[in-house]
Amino acid sequence: MLTNDIVGASVDALGVADKKRVRVFSDGLPAEAKARETHIRVGALADSSSRQLARFVDETTTAYLDEFEAPLVYRLDRYLRGGDHRPFHLAGFAAVRLTEVNENFHRQHQDLRTENGTEYGDTVEHVDPSYMANVAKVNIAALASLARAPARPDLVRLDVRELQTHSTLLWRPMNDERVVYEVVARPTDETRWQKVFPVGRSGEATIPLSKDHWLFGIRAVGPRGHRSLPVFPLPLRRGESWPPAP
Repeated sequence: MLTNDIVGASVDALGVADKKRVRVFSDGLPAEAKARETHIRVGALADSSSRQLARFVDETTTAYLDEFEAPLVYRLDRYLRGGDHRPFHLAGFAAVRLTEVNENFHRQHQDLRTENGTEYGDTVEHVDPSYMANVAKVNIAALASLARAPARPDLVRLDVRELQTHSTLLWRPMNDERVVYEVVARPTDETRWQKVFPVGRSGEATIPLSKDHWLFGIRAVGPRGHRSLPVFPLPLRRGESWPPAP
């Protein structure tokens, strides 16, 4: 779910302009209590499905738009504020909010009026059409890429039944033989994925990186190269079986 709220202008009340960026807000933790507790316990504070969607928007913007960016903001929304994406995130959907960088609060939630020489209210002459067009392209790039990609991987796990120097990931491949998979990885202090490992279709891959220092995701890759959102692997603990019983 992509909310576009306050994306029509590029100049704030002081006349400061930013025509080259739109902010992408997302919550880094899943809303469901058990998953949230697990993410906190393993230090995955920025790997909810909503944060994966935010990264995806950033990546597709970089790939398809020239001289326009969609930087991530590591908050569900602006400070102590909220948007229409929040209930979707709380319901378990991947959900983000896109908002212009330099907001003009004279234009938000205001009756049309002029006070002490200052105009208040949201009127069409303050809209920046070229900026809005770029924001629309950000949405199109992300949504079209997702529409052409396979579904996200299912039952993604990180095998911690035994202590290992390397990291073994498990997942259930879909039936479509054209779909292959990639493991993505980044150090714990990095925002974006730093390494990509093609891992085929076997449903198991051992990556030469320590889970103590790296965070992982698994994504599906379609026959034309379009990639799904990555899925963060939950731990497969000692005593748990793989594959799980149907």
